[in-house]
Amino acid sequence: PLSNKGRQEALKAGERIQNIIGPKNSVIFYVSPYYRTRQTFEEVKKKITAEILFVREEPRLREQDFGNFQDKALMQESKEERVKFGRFFYRFPNGESGADVFDRVSAFCGTLLLDMSQIKDPNVSVVFITHGITARLFVKKWLHWTVDDFEGLHNPPNCGLLHLERVGYRENTAFRLTKESRDLIKAPAEEGIGRGLKLGRALLERRKKNQDSAWDRLPDTAWGV
Repeated sequence: PLSNKGRQEALKAGERIQNIIGPKNSVIFYVSPYYRTRQTFEEVKKKITAEILFVREEPRLREQDFGNFQDKALMQESKEERVKFGRFFYRFPNGESGADVFDRVSAFCGTLLLDMSQIKDPNVSVVFITHGITARLFVKKWLHWTVDDFEGLHNPPNCGLLHLERVGYRENTAFRLTKESRDLIKAPAEEGIGRGLKLGRALLERRKKNQDSAWDRLPDTAWGV
C-alpha cells in the first residue's frame, strides 16, 4: 500500500493535474489495475474539481512484468544483464521485455483514439495513472521516438508528471512533451527526437506548399500517433 509520503505526493500531483486541466474543462482517467496505482488515483481524485467524464481500469497500462515469483538474487542478476543488453529488448525470466510493454501500450492507443473520437471535445484532458516504464513507452509510441531515444531516458520519480501538451486544433492534432517533462526523464533536445517517423517526399512537398497555419509549420518531432 501507499505510504503517507506516497499519499502526499499523489495529492500534490492531483493539484498540478487540476491546474493543467483548468476550471472549465473535463477529464478522463485510465488507471493501471495494480493496487498502488488505484490508491494513487483515489488521492489524485480528491484534488480534481473538473468534471470527470469516466474512469477506466486499463490492464494494458500495468507495470512491466518481472516474473511471477521474484528471487532477489536472480532479479539483481537480471537487472545487471538488462543494462548490458538494453532495457527495450531484454526480457526478464518468465516476465516481459520493454518491447512487450510497448506492444500492449500500442494496442491501448487504438482504444484511446476510439474513445476520443466518440467524445469529440478538444478540451478534454486525458490522464494515465500508470508506471514509469509504461509512461515512457507511451511517449515513445505517441511521439515516434526510436529505440535508441528510449534507451537514453531516465525513469520519472514517484508521481512525476509527463505532460503532453496539444499543439494546434485541427483533426490530427499534434502534441509536444513539455520542457519540464523532458527534463524529468532526461530526454534529448527536441531536434533529436521523433526520428522513428520518416515523412515521405509527397507529404513533405505538400507541406511546403501549404504554410498558412501553425499546424503546417510544426516540426516533424511534434506529430502524434
